Amino acid sequence: MPDRLHPRRDSSGTFRNGLHAGAGALTGRRKSDPSVVAAPAPGAGASPCKEARDTVAGCRDRAAQDRIQAAGTDTENSRRVYERSAASWDARADEIEEGENASAQQRAADRDLWASEERGDPASPD
Repeated sequence: MPDRLHPRRDSSGTFRNGLHAGAGALTGRRKSDPSVVAAPAPGAGASPCKEARDTVAGCRDRAAQDRIQAAGTDTENSRRVYERSAASWDARADEIEEGENASAQQRAADRDLWASEERGDPASPD
């Protein structure tokens, strides 16, 4: 039965062309469930509400999955697409890791500065 507000969508939320109402614009895949989050790595200090795509481990996992897909494809073009995707996920993981390391270094420097001001020590020039 068509939905009155969306005549091309039936009552189950699926459009007549088979796409879901929550599907991405061109892929037809459902969007990620926002309740799906990546578990923080032990000692990593990652926020428990980050999605997997926003964590180093999540990006590395996705890159590994894409490499497996590339190895199992039948066509050269598909293999190249998956290999590029894996390289992109690895690059994203590297950028996230660099940002996390820079943040950790900045927090350590801030703690040192705060501690030196509490003791009344003059800042030592480097």
